Amino acid sequence: MTRNEEEVLSLIAINPFISQEEIAKEIGLSRSGVASIIRKLISEGHIEGRGYFISKPGYVSIIGGVNVDYIGRSHQKITDKNSNPGKIHTAIGGAGHNMAANLTKLHADNYFITVYGNDADGNQVIVDSKEHDIDMSYSQKIEDISTSSYMYIEDYEGRRLLGVDDMEIYQYITSDFLDARYEIINHSDHCLVDTNLSKDCFKWLYNHLSIPLVVKTTTNLKNSTILSSQMKIDTLVTTEEEFVVLLNDSTNQPLTIKEGMKFLGAKGIETIILYDYLKGILCYVHSEGQFIRQKPIKINHIETVNGSHAAFTSTYVWAKMKKWALKDALLLAYTSSILNLSSPNNVNEKLSPIELYKLKRTLFG
Repeated sequence: MTRNEEEVLSLIAINPFISQEEIAKEIGLSRSGVASIIRKLISEGHIEGRGYFISKPGYVSIIGGVNVDYIGRSHQKITDKNSNPGKIHTAIGGAGHNMAANLTKLHADNYFITVYGNDADGNQVIVDSKEHDIDMSYSQKIEDISTSSYMYIEDYEGRRLLGVDDMEIYQYITSDFLDARYEIINHSDHCLVDTNLSKDCFKWLYNHLSIPLVVKTTTNLKNSTILSSQMKIDTLVTTEEEFVVLLNDSTNQPLTIKEGMKFLGAKGIETIILYDYLKGILCYVHSEGQFIRQKPIKINHIETVNGSHAAFTSTYVWAKMKKWALKDALLLAYTSSILNLSSPNNVNEKLSPIELYKLKRTLFG
């Protein structure tokens, strides 16, 4: 590779949406010269498609939320309408962010695609992404709007009691936003999203993706955005409580949980996973008409429940990429969630493939 080719590739790595004119000005070449170099880099497989991207073998594209979390945890049982002694701290969270961080710790290449503001919280997000090797090359900074934030209260056992979010910025994740990133999304092994996306975005995903789409729900107020007459979801990861609300939004029929899983399976969701660390796992595979149940296991200590479902979902995707059988993928995901429960952070710093395998053997044999 020539020096000019290396310089062009470096500039594209820093900013995948840089124009040929900007590259030409930066390295002192003509626009036609830059165009010729880019054509050569594309032909040699160094970059691909429209909105140039540098390819990674076997990667996950993650589209979803990143927040600055403001967390208050009481030292004792919460007393309503009163001040409760405890600890208050901040952390970078959000379902999309946490899933990207978990996949990075499992050595799974990924691109995290989101939006953030040009503010102090946005700066925190970027610093955090660099510290944790989260690739946000295809994310976008939005002017004149706040980075997403989430404030919530936990009891002394780490259970979330109440939350308030300021997430208006996600209106900037649109079908046009996704269309501009079509190549990087559709060349991934899996596309992993949370329900911070709009109904329009899910419609775009259903119509454009030719890869497995994995969806993690976030809250009852947002989850119905996935519902459509043209759903094309490989795997939906949710809780029993959130699933019941989704089901009620889908039909007036009085269905049991299992009947409801069959009903939504027939509407375009291949695999439905209901997970709760207190209840275990109930999984339904539509094409096989198969149910898999894993009973809950006893958990002696919980630091916080925040991030546990993101750990479950991201590890499930990682296990599927590693070609684990479904039952094993579910157990690895369950193990990862339990490991996350033992940490006060949104993502357990100890997570690694080795730690996961060791804990899985301890928990499930």
